[in-house]
Amino acid sequence: MHRFGGPNPRTFRETACFRTRGTSPPCGAKSRREPGHPDDLLRHFLPRWERLSTRESGGKVECLFHEFGLEAPLPATVVAEGAVGFITMLAALLAPSPPSVLCLEHPEAGLHPDHLFQLEDLLADACERTQVLLTTHSDDLVSGFTDRPESIAVCERGESGTVLRRLDPEVLADWADDGMLGDLWRFGALGGTP
Repeated sequence: MHRFGGPNPRTFRETACFRTRGTSPPCGAKSRREPGHPDDLLRHFLPRWERLSTRESGGKVECLFHEFGLEAPLPATVVAEGAVGFITMLAALLAPSPPSVLCLEHPEAGLHPDHLFQLEDLLADACERTQVLLTTHSDDLVSGFTDRPESIAVCERGESGTVLRRLDPEVLADWADDGMLGDLWRFGALGGTP
């Protein structure tokens, strides 16, 4: 059973990595890399982000997260689940040779709502290079596709099983002046709600 309220002693063996070096994060600093480098994009979401490294130990590869202001990198086991998930998703979205289909489940999970607009841009860019299938329960993320309603398929449980259907252009025309797709979905106009 997991006990909330304090660090797990097995995970937090060294607390030295949490001591600061007395430096402030260069949030506005110029990058030494090309603009658009994944580390630069990550800083939009995680302002203290410096870089990711790996270390092999005991036949396993450990991911280490480097943040400005910390003396030592953080092992992925102590980094917020949302941050780890987002970094993994970003790696998939920016892959130079993406798979023919990229599936993402709830990409908004663990992500601050203010960052959804940036996520929508990353998804749109990835869609230019590969087919992206994603599931979401976020009306805000669905609203990001208001100008691309043909990208949306609604998933519903039918009498004979699960059915995916494209949005009906006639229904959308009736609702066009009434708001964003996410609003229409939340209020049940598009289906896909319990």
